[in-house]
Amino acid sequence: LLRDLIAHVRGMLDVADDCETTLACSPVNISISLFEALARSRVDRLELEQETFDALQHLSLGQGFALGAVQDAVQVVVGSRHANFGISLLYGLEGQTATTLASSVDMCARLGAAHVSLAPLRLTAGTAVEAAYRRRLAEKPSSPRHAYPDERGCLALYEAGVQVLRAH
Repeated sequence: LLRDLIAHVRGMLDVADDCETTLACSPVNISISLFEALARSRVDRLELEQETFDALQHLSLGQGFALGAVQDAVQVVVGSRHANFGISLLYGLEGQTATTLASSVDMCARLGAAHVSLAPLRLTAGTAVEAAYRRRLAEKPSSPRHAYPDERGCLALYEAGVQVLRAH
């Protein structure tokens, strides 16, 4: 299915033959059969959707996997010799600071990620994360660890994240 989907997209768009193709996936979806599919499908890079390495932020996102799942996934990725992998992170999370974001970026580097994607938290209506966000706006958080950054704070987080990425 993956090979057919990628071939269909390449056929519909004017895509160069050597265009990089990235597949984003949850760290718990890593398996030997995935790497076989990647090889058949001309997928060049795997992006693991981690979002954060901070335990409280991870918990607030309601991820369906343990915080350490990405470390296990990276071992499988490296063992498969599919060395071109990245990790996606979010900024604008509950209680996130420049320090916690920098720590997540540093962890990506320590794990050997060739690419780090840094994206803003986007709230989808009807999700648990969006409901928690609305609750936090309506009440005064008991601590900074339970507050979402405002627009200025999100910009500062983005800039801090970019600075750490450049340092690596």
